[in-house]
Amino acid sequence: MIYKAKEGSKAYEYIKSVCKAEEEEYKAYVKRVEDAIGFKYNQYVGYYPNCCLSRKYLITALIVEQELWEKLDKKIWKKEKVVSGTCVQITPNKRTKKGKEIAAAFSSYNAVTNHFKIFGELGVSEPECNRFSLTQLLSKGKYYFVYFDNSIRADKENTDLVEEFIFVFPQSGETITKEMNPLAVKDAAIKYLKTQNEVRGDICIIKDSKENVFAMGYVSDNMKISFFTEDETVNDIKPIGVIEEGGEK
Repeated sequence: MIYKAKEGSKAYEYIKSVCKAEEEEYKAYVKRVEDAIGFKYNQYVGYYPNCCLSRKYLITALIVEQELWEKLDKKIWKKEKVVSGTCVQITPNKRTKKGKEIAAAFSSYNAVTNHFKIFGELGVSEPECNRFSLTQLLSKGKYYFVYFDNSIRADKENTDLVEEFIFVFPQSGETITKEMNPLAVKDAAIKYLKTQNEVRGDICIIKDSKENVFAMGYVSDNMKISFFTEDETVNDIKPIGVIEEGGEK
């Protein structure tokens, strides 16, 4: 479930401070990495705060254009595989001094907090089950949110938090709200999913405040996107076909 922090509350100021600090540390982290590798990067393989317990950015590999790969020092960089036919996934060779320097930069992100500390700071009990969703901190303009596992009712323990009818896609500021009709939901889902290489095989669930599934978006391994809804008021889009580069089929 996702909760909005009441503006000006203790929870609001805490989430805001963490998001701001993480943003600043990320900027510094990117600079350290780019200083070490000697070029600007756009794509990477690794972790980011909302997807791991430690809330760290950690680059494990870079994805670069073939043209750039051909210019790089092969003593420093190792080719792991070809990606999408035109790009190459590379990692630093830690047997070299420069490779060790790059690897150190990759792991230099300084975490602001972690998954478990957030519970304590917000006064919310940790889930008792062995399997649970990671806690996520999110922002949209001046608004700040926290996502907890569905087994947790954070608003019952901290009145600074209000459950929202809103779904925030992983790794994105794209939001879906109850004011959006199913077609608008479809458009927002496709806009997001078509830009994400990391979500292959993932199902994005859109739920309402009663935990009823409103719609689903799915990305196949070959990046075909299907969007489904069971909304009885939308007779002509059940399901909404497959979206590809050339449009809807």
